[in-house]
Amino acid sequence: MIDNQATYGLALEQDFGNVWRDKNEYGKESIFVMDRNLDPVFSESDYNAGNAADGNKENRSNHYWVCFYTNARNVNALITGAAASSMGLVSRDVINGRPFRRFRPTPYTYSAFTNRDNDSRYDKTFQKAWVANTPATASSLVQSTIANPVTTSRNGSSVTLTKGVDTAIFMPGKEVTVAERQRFKGVKLCSNV
Repeated sequence: MIDNQATYGLALEQDFGNVWRDKNEYGKESIFVMDRNLDPVFSESDYNAGNAADGNKENRSNHYWVCFYTNARNVNALITGAAASSMGLVSRDVINGRPFRRFRPTPYTYSAFTNRDNDSRYDKTFQKAWVANTPATASSLVQSTIANPVTTSRNGSSVTLTKGVDTAIFMPGKEVTVAERQRFKGVKLCSNV
Protein backbone atom coordinates (compact mmCIF):
# COMPACT_ATOMS: atom_id res chain seq x y z
CA MET A 1 0.00 0.00 0.00
CA ILE A 2 2.84 2.39 0.75
CA ASP A 3 4.28 1.99 -2.74
CA ASN A 4 0.88 1.96 -4.47
CA GLN A 5 -1.16 4.60 -2.67
CA ALA A 6 -2.73 5.98 -5.85
CA THR A 7 -3.86 2.50 -6.88
CA TYR A 8 -5.83 2.12 -3.66
CA GLY A 9 -6.85 5.77 -3.31
CA LEU A 10 -4.94 6.08 -0.05
CA ALA A 11 -2.62 8.74 1.33
CA LEU A 12 -1.70 10.35 4.62
CA GLU A 13 -3.69 13.40 5.68
CA GLN A 14 -1.65 16.60 5.62
CA ASP A 15 -3.16 17.48 9.02
CA PHE A 16 -3.44 14.52 11.41
CA GLY A 17 -6.54 16.12 12.96
CA ASN A 18 -8.44 15.45 9.71
CA VAL A 19 -8.37 11.73 10.47
CA TRP A 20 -10.98 12.36 13.20
CA ARG A 21 -12.87 15.19 11.45
CA ASP A 22 -16.63 14.77 11.29
CA LYS A 23 -17.85 13.53 7.89
CA ASN A 24 -14.37 12.21 6.99
CA GLU A 25 -15.23 8.56 7.62
CA TYR A 26 -14.08 7.74 4.07
CA GLY A 27 -10.99 9.96 4.21
CA LYS A 28 -7.83 9.14 2.34
CA GLU A 29 -6.37 7.30 5.37
CA SER A 30 -9.38 4.97 5.70
CA ILE A 31 -8.44 1.44 4.68
CA PHE A 32 -11.44 -0.54 5.92
CA VAL A 33 -14.86 0.91 6.76
CA MET A 34 -17.91 -0.98 8.03
CA ASP A 35 -21.28 0.70 7.68
CA ARG A 36 -24.58 -0.36 9.11
CA ASN A 37 -27.31 -1.32 6.74
CA LEU A 38 -31.08 -1.63 6.88
CA ASP A 39 -31.11 -5.43 7.15
CA PRO A 40 -32.76 -6.18 10.54
CA VAL A 41 -30.38 -9.11 11.01
CA PHE A 42 -27.51 -6.66 11.38
CA SER A 43 -29.45 -3.82 12.95
CA GLU A 44 -28.38 -2.66 16.39
CA SER A 45 -31.84 -1.42 17.29
CA ASP A 46 -35.32 -0.85 15.94
CA TYR A 47 -34.31 2.73 15.35
CA ASN A 48 -32.11 1.59 12.47
CA ALA A 49 -34.93 2.12 9.99
CA GLY A 50 -33.12 4.52 7.70
CA ASN A 51 -35.26 7.53 8.55
CA ALA A 52 -32.56 9.29 10.56
CA ALA A 53 -30.78 12.19 8.84
CA ASP A 54 -27.61 10.10 8.44
CA GLY A 55 -29.47 6.88 7.64
CA ASN A 56 -28.35 5.71 11.09
CA LYS A 57 -25.20 4.26 9.59
CA GLU A 58 -22.77 5.95 11.93
CA ASN A 59 -20.18 4.12 13.97
CA ARG A 60 -21.25 4.80 17.54
CA SER A 61 -18.12 3.51 19.25
CA ASN A 62 -16.92 7.13 19.51
CA HIS A 63 -19.45 7.60 22.32
CA TYR A 64 -17.65 5.02 24.46
CA TRP A 65 -14.27 6.79 24.67
CA VAL A 66 -15.59 9.89 26.45
CA CYS A 67 -14.68 10.25 30.13
CA PHE A 68 -17.28 10.63 32.89
CA TYR A 69 -17.07 14.40 32.79
CA THR A 70 -20.48 14.67 34.48
CA ASN A 71 -19.38 12.89 37.69
CA ALA A 72 -19.11 14.91 40.88
CA ARG A 73 -15.45 15.55 41.71
CA ASN A 74 -13.47 16.89 44.62
CA VAL A 75 -12.40 20.13 42.99
CA ASN A 76 -9.63 20.62 45.57
CA ALA A 77 -8.18 17.10 45.38
CA LEU A 78 -4.52 16.91 46.43
CA ILE A 79 -4.34 20.64 47.27
CA THR A 80 -2.92 20.95 50.77
CA GLY A 81 -5.09 23.02 53.10
CA ALA A 82 -8.02 23.28 50.69
CA ALA A 83 -11.29 21.89 51.98
CA ALA A 84 -12.78 18.94 50.10
CA SER A 85 -15.56 20.12 47.84
CA SER A 86 -17.33 17.61 45.61
CA MET A 87 -19.56 18.92 42.86
CA GLY A 88 -20.62 18.41 39.28
CA LEU A 89 -18.46 20.56 37.03
CA VAL A 90 -19.90 20.06 33.56
CA SER A 91 -23.39 19.07 32.45
CA ARG A 92 -23.78 16.40 29.80
CA ASP A 93 -24.22 18.11 26.45
CA VAL A 94 -23.99 17.47 22.73
CA ILE A 95 -20.69 19.31 22.33
CA ASN A 96 -18.84 17.12 24.87
CA GLY A 97 -20.44 13.87 23.79
CA ARG A 98 -22.03 11.09 25.75
CA PRO A 99 -20.08 10.17 28.91
CA PHE A 100 -20.49 6.41 28.39
CA ARG A 101 -16.89 5.40 29.09
CA ARG A 102 -16.40 1.80 27.97
CA PHE A 103 -13.04 1.97 26.14
CA ARG A 104 -9.72 3.48 27.08
CA PRO A 105 -6.34 3.69 25.41
CA THR A 106 -3.66 1.39 26.72
CA PRO A 107 -0.66 2.78 28.63
CA TYR A 108 1.39 1.89 25.53
CA THR A 109 -0.81 4.16 23.40
CA TYR A 110 -0.24 7.09 25.75
CA SER A 111 3.50 6.39 25.84
CA ALA A 112 3.71 6.50 22.03
CA PHE A 113 3.29 10.29 22.17
CA THR A 114 6.64 11.14 23.73
CA ASN A 115 7.52 14.34 21.86
CA ARG A 116 4.37 16.40 22.38
CA ASP A 117 6.14 19.72 21.85
CA ASN A 118 6.86 18.81 18.21
CA ASP A 119 4.20 16.17 17.51
CA SER A 120 0.59 17.38 17.38
CA ARG A 121 -0.98 13.89 17.20
CA TYR A 122 -1.65 13.66 20.96
CA ASP A 123 -3.47 17.00 21.07
CA LYS A 124 -5.47 16.11 17.95
CA THR A 125 -6.43 12.67 19.25
CA PHE A 126 -7.43 13.21 22.88
CA GLN A 127 -9.84 15.73 24.37
CA LYS A 128 -8.04 17.45 27.22
CA ALA A 129 -10.40 20.26 28.26
CA TRP A 130 -14.07 20.55 29.16
CA VAL A 131 -15.43 24.10 29.29
CA ALA A 132 -17.82 25.09 32.08
CA ASN A 133 -21.43 24.93 30.91
CA THR A 134 -23.20 25.61 34.20
CA PRO A 135 -25.77 26.61 35.14
CA ALA A 136 -27.41 24.32 32.62
CA THR A 137 -31.06 23.66 31.90
CA ALA A 138 -32.41 20.72 29.95
CA SER A 139 -32.71 21.38 26.24
CA SER A 140 -32.09 19.65 22.93
CA LEU A 141 -28.36 20.31 23.45
CA VAL A 142 -27.97 19.71 27.20
CA GLN A 143 -29.18 16.40 28.65
CA SER A 144 -28.33 17.01 32.29
CA THR A 145 -28.75 20.04 34.46
CA ILE A 146 -26.72 21.84 37.11
CA ALA A 147 -28.51 24.71 38.78
CA ASN A 148 -25.67 26.92 39.99
CA PRO A 149 -22.34 28.07 38.62
CA VAL A 150 -19.34 26.15 39.91
CA THR A 151 -17.80 28.05 42.83
CA THR A 152 -15.22 26.83 45.32
CA SER A 153 -12.60 28.20 47.71
CA ARG A 154 -8.91 27.69 47.15
CA ASN A 155 -5.90 29.39 48.77
CA GLY A 156 -8.17 31.73 50.71
CA SER A 157 -10.01 33.03 47.66
CA SER A 158 -13.22 32.06 45.89
CA VAL A 159 -13.11 30.75 42.33
CA THR A 160 -16.21 30.86 40.11
CA LEU A 161 -16.08 29.54 36.57
CA THR A 162 -17.65 31.56 33.78
CA LYS A 163 -20.00 29.50 31.64
CA GLY A 164 -18.70 29.00 28.10
CA VAL A 165 -15.35 30.63 28.92
CA ASP A 166 -13.45 28.88 31.71
CA THR A 167 -12.11 25.36 31.64
CA ALA A 168 -13.79 23.24 34.31
CA ILE A 169 -11.84 20.01 33.73
CA PHE A 170 -8.35 19.81 32.29
CA MET A 171 -6.50 16.54 31.67
CA PRO A 172 -3.07 17.37 30.27
CA GLY A 173 -1.98 13.75 29.84
CA LYS A 174 0.85 14.04 32.33
CA GLU A 175 1.24 14.07 36.08
CA VAL A 176 0.73 17.50 37.61
CA THR A 177 2.09 19.05 40.77
CA VAL A 178 0.13 20.52 43.67
CA ALA A 179 1.47 23.95 42.68
CA GLU A 180 0.03 23.50 39.16
CA ARG A 181 -3.33 22.52 40.65
CA GLN A 182 -3.34 25.60 42.87
CA ARG A 183 -2.47 28.00 40.04
CA PHE A 184 -5.03 26.59 37.61
CA LYS A 185 -7.95 29.01 37.21
CA GLY A 186 -10.28 26.13 36.43
CA VAL A 187 -11.48 23.80 39.09
CA LYS A 188 -9.85 20.53 38.12
CA LEU A 189 -6.37 19.73 36.90
CA CYS A 190 -5.49 16.07 36.68
CA SER A 191 -3.72 13.44 34.69
CA ASN A 192 -5.54 11.13 32.30
CA VAL A 193 -2.75 8.60 32.15
